[in-house]
Amino acid sequence: MIVENYEKSIFPLVGGLGTLFAVIAGLLAMGLALLKRKKDMKNEA
Repeated sequence: MIVENYEKSIFPLVGGLGTLFAVIAGLLAMGLALLKRKKDMKNEA
């Protein structure tokens, strides 16, 4: 009974952290892509 409650409370937490990590990783990737594009534009200009 205690194990079941523990699993029920831990799975949403892991899922939330996984989603948060995916969002942060996506934002970092977008930010790096934008920075790279800006650098490329400066080099071309």
